[in-house]
Amino acid sequence: TPRTMWDFVYAMYNQRGIMGFYAGIGPAVWQIIPYMGLNFMLYETILQLEQQQQQGRKGGTAVVLLQSGYAGAISGGVSKFVVYPLDTAKKRLQAQSFYSTEYHYKNTLDCIRTMIRQEGLMSLYRGWIPSVLKTTISTSLSFSIYTMTQNFLATTLLDQQLQPQPQPQPQPQPQ
Repeated sequence: TPRTMWDFVYAMYNQRGIMGFYAGIGPAVWQIIPYMGLNFMLYETILQLEQQQQQGRKGGTAVVLLQSGYAGAISGGVSKFVVYPLDTAKKRLQAQSFYSTEYHYKNTLDCIRTMIRQEGLMSLYRGWIPSVLKTTISTSLSFSIYTMTQNFLATTLLDQQLQPQPQPQPQPQPQ
């Protein structure tokens, strides 16, 4: 077992070559595309529904931040749950690249098929609770901070546009 990061790098390279450092990259890429698309779609949908319900009511910055936060939490949690089987496959492929494991998967699809056949469908969701909780919190914070920054910049830029700009004074022409 490697004791330092350099020991790990050396052992990984000797054992698997350069490709060992890229184990699990397929499912990582495959999961990020639907994850981000679903995440933003759900976030915008929740905000639009919230705006329709809020029509005519007054709401300040705190309400907008709260809406952004819980819309981010819901969208992040649901999106992570949907793509979690790919995350599980990614972790299994990464683990097998360094540690000897019970199974030797050829690729992502083989990993998922083998898991379902050997361990059942629920094996794809093993460990989902901590992962979804982490994603729920981090996505909520990310969208809240994004909204807060957006509001700050909009207010600052609007204030700058509303302030009278000093007009340059004409310079006297030498005679």
